[in-house]
Amino acid sequence: MASKLALRQYISLPPHPAGDFDHGDVYLESGRVFVANTAAGTVELIDGEHLRHLTTIPGCPEASGVLCAQEDALLFAAARGAGKLLVIDPTTNAVREWLRSGRNPTGWPGTNAGSTCWWPMSRRTRRG
Repeated sequence: MASKLALRQYISLPPHPAGDFDHGDVYLESGRVFVANTAAGTVELIDGEHLRHLTTIPGCPEASGVLCAQEDALLFAAARGAGKLLVIDPTTNAVREWLRSGRNPTGWPGTNAGSTCWWPMSRRTRRG
């Protein structure tokens, strides 16, 4: 039988432009939830256990997805508006570096020899 998601509560976020959010992921060690805020160009950090907003990580223009590489303690956030990926330390929330990904990056989780990895691609070149 399929599981159902149930709304537990709403979480207040800082003021931001009207618009959508995109993919998010959970850093399992801390239970923190990282969510791409496309409209604001940020990554929002939520305390998954206490259901409250912790902080905003700026500098992710047109944020279009987040993926946490659990074993490596790395978080990747696609910045579609900048053609880059942010590499974030999920324990300190610091942006460690930017990686060029080409125009309009998006991505999806995949596996490579049992490890989680991020496969950046351009919307212009995506085939499928």
